[in-house]
Amino acid sequence: MSLGEIGRALGEEWSELSQTDQEYYEECAYTDKRRYEAELVFVAAGASHLDAPLSWLYPSSGPRTNAGDGIWKMDGHADSELFEAALSATVGLRECALKGGKWYYEITILDFCSVPQFGWALSGLAPTSINGCGDDGRSYACDGDRSMLWGPGANWSTERHFFPNLPWKVGDVVGCALDLDCREIRFSVNGVYDGEEPSFCDIVDVSDAAAYFPALSMRAGQVSVNFGGARAFQHLPDGYVAVDRAAEPAAEPPPPAPKPLTGAAALLETLDKFKAQNGGVDDPYYACMRSALEELEIEEREEGS
Repeated sequence: MSLGEIGRALGEEWSELSQTDQEYYEECAYTDKRRYEAELVFVAAGASHLDAPLSWLYPSSGPRTNAGDGIWKMDGHADSELFEAALSATVGLRECALKGGKWYYEITILDFCSVPQFGWALSGLAPTSINGCGDDGRSYACDGDRSMLWGPGANWSTERHFFPNLPWKVGDVVGCALDLDCREIRFSVNGVYDGEEPSFCDIVDVSDAAAYFPALSMRAGQVSVNFGGARAFQHLPDGYVAVDRAAEPAAEPPPPAPKPLTGAAALLETLDKFKAQNGGVDDPYYACMRSALEELEIEEREEGS
């Protein structure tokens, strides 16, 4: 089928659609065009800033420094007249693979954050320009802009509120605590937790192919993310460990202790120590005894093999 024939076939199908369906698809096309334009602006130099060790998850690449203090800045390029065209980005520490234990990291708010969703995700998270951390069945997030919790079973209809009527302010410290032993997640603000119950219970369990890692999404704002490396935490809960510790290489086991000498070998060692303690003076009796012990040691080794 030629391009002309394809065009005529599409035109016939379009003409058969109702006016409502045509308006729907026109709106979808307009939304995608605006989203594409927003992404072009986003990837332009200077549109955002990201410090190591964080990495881009969506878009898959962007401006990033190889050294820094965990700063993430999004200038934001949302069109307030078209909510769907607004672009959210997602970053994280994907190389971190947490399968057990109790882990923690902190986020300091440096500037007003628009649509922030900060928390934890399972490997396999596939964010888009409109879906970030907490918007699928494999991630969990707190939102200090809309005072909501996002994750499996949490949406507008379930009214999972997070510190209602207390939006994040510049200087606030958001704590993200992950307990994989009890399968719980807790979020705090300035060391205070929103109630006694965990923010999320019975979180999705890990598997051989999946593990948890820190993930953050937002449309605009600036934050400083502390995984507990060079900087001390402000509100580390008891029993939790810094996420940065998960990236530490496993300590090499100490070398095995030498086997104690026995038989003629032990007597030779004792004889040599005795000679060293007495000035190392040559003695015919020492030489004769050492020669005999050496022959005996050889015989013992041969019998042992």
